[in-house]
Amino acid sequence: MTALPAHIIGRLRGLLGSGTPFALYAHPGSAEVSLAEHGAEGARVALCPWATPRAGAIDIASSPAGDAIAAVWSRSTTPESHAAAVTAVAASHTAESGKTVISRAICRHAPHTDWVAAADLLFGRNPDTFRYLAYTPATGAWMGATPELLADIDGRRLHTMALAGTRTDSSPWDEKNLREHAMVTDFIADTLRYAGARVSVGRRSTLRWGAVEHLHTPVEATLAAATDTAALLDALSPTPAVAGLPRDKALGQIEALEEHPRRLYAGYIEVADPDGRRRCYVNLRCMNFDPATGDACIYAGGGITALSEPAAEWDEASAKARPLLQIIDDAHLSCR
Repeated sequence: MTALPAHIIGRLRGLLGSGTPFALYAHPGSAEVSLAEHGAEGARVALCPWATPRAGAIDIASSPAGDAIAAVWSRSTTPESHAAAVTAVAASHTAESGKTVISRAICRHAPHTDWVAAADLLFGRNPDTFRYLAYTPATGAWMGATPELLADIDGRRLHTMALAGTRTDSSPWDEKNLREHAMVTDFIADTLRYAGARVSVGRRSTLRWGAVEHLHTPVEATLAAATDTAALLDALSPTPAVAGLPRDKALGQIEALEEHPRRLYAGYIEVADPDGRRRCYVNLRCMNFDPATGDACIYAGGGITALSEPAAEWDEASAKARPLLQIIDDAHLSCR
């Protein structure tokens, strides 16, 4: 049984590799899929790369068609370089404060993968996430299933979340994860209040994604009448959940210690409906791939604090990447 309608699957096979910008997507909890294409009317989809202001986002409808794209990153992060980065970052923070998100590149050469079948599996296996498959010449092809909402803006009402802290078993939440989550929650609430919004922070709970669980706190806000939403998105992104705190320090450490370019990873995808509602999702649990060569790069990371241990952080990123690796394997088998 497929998650995508037959006519969408057929259309995707024509679009992938055609040089035509497009984005296929489904909102969390919805089985309805939508397809935005270059030059088409309807909802507008924009891809905002890592640490890029909203003004620099790539709009699917207006992005030029073309064939020249950047090659997919093909060098996986080694255990040694990851451990060195985690150790350096942990030593730079105190036990009471400070966090930097260090990510890994997990690369695979899978020339026999049916990438449309992979997208179908991705959409079907992750119904509670924002799922997408997108291509532009500027970014190449990407797909992902992200559990993290950056902002849902409908008039003056804004909904967002703090999603930080990860565990891969049923052990109680430890001090490292609780403190990490509190940093993200406080940052989001303080940023919204600084912008003049009335803010309400909900109850913390646990959110499951595949084999991992995250701490989750909903945040609601009523925006001031004159709020510049683009500026607010720039203030929120990148959040401490994907960058760190203090943000400038974290961004400098990421630039210095990560060997791979993040590109669209940990940026966000915005869907703007014709009625004005804007939903922006942080681009996590994602991969960049080339349907012509079969090269793929999965991105996964974790928040590093003074309490972090390199082996545990390596295992956490591996657990986050595992469902996407499984999809590549299953799509490969399905096309034999």
